[in-house]
Amino acid sequence: MCLYQFLIAVRSEGSQLTSTYGETTRTIRLVNNDVKPVYVFDGKPPNLKVGELAKRVAAAEETGMFSKKPA
Repeated sequence: MCLYQFLIAVRSEGSQLTSTYGETTRTIRLVNNDVKPVYVFDGKPPNLKVGELAKRVAAAEETGMFSKKPA
């Protein structure tokens, strides 16, 4: 989530760091309240997520976001 918020901020000059109501986003709110969030992206995703990941890969390939690996 933190990386996503950073990318959005970079692409839109920071205007996306607030909600439509003008509230700061979750990570910014945590940091402003002296909470140091820790995000761990490690290990194999759970089996429950396999279908969702397949949909994401298919959508990315369809849009050309990632080049297809040679067979």
